[in-house]
Amino acid sequence: MGSLRALLSRRDWVYLLSLLIPFVVYNLTLRALDIASLPEGHGLPLSLDLMQSTIFFNLGFSLLWIGLFAAARRGPLRKVIVILFHAAAILVVIANTSGHQYLQQNGTTLEYGTIAEWLPKLKEIEPILFEGGVPLLAWLLLTAALLYSWL
Repeated sequence: MGSLRALLSRRDWVYLLSLLIPFVVYNLTLRALDIASLPEGHGLPLSLDLMQSTIFFNLGFSLLWIGLFAAARRGPLRKVIVILFHAAAILVVIANTSGHQYLQQNGTTLEYGTIAEWLPKLKEIEPILFEGGVPLLAWLLLTAALLYSWL
């Protein structure tokens, strides 16, 4: 326990874990919902195998930010790292939520090719996003997540 305190202060641990724990739980929950929606039967071993990449991503993401916070204890670099931490977490949550919604609506995964195809047609997609294509609850959850991450 003493070596963990040497790495970061108690305040830093509370700060990081208060953001990382909901982040990890949210990502794992979305992945579990995706696995549960698969048409074929699956048991616990297959489910854990399918969640493996998400588990390792969350572990790597958490260790990266713990290491960056430990490397920059104070000063302007710490402020930059805090801003980047929040921005990266928001970006990952938006990407995971978008991928989950796409899977639920279309039955296929959201891949680079799909996004690359949408970019030139952004003007056609904009009405879908802002004129009722995305439920109000989704916008409220996104707003709440953004506010939570910046507080």
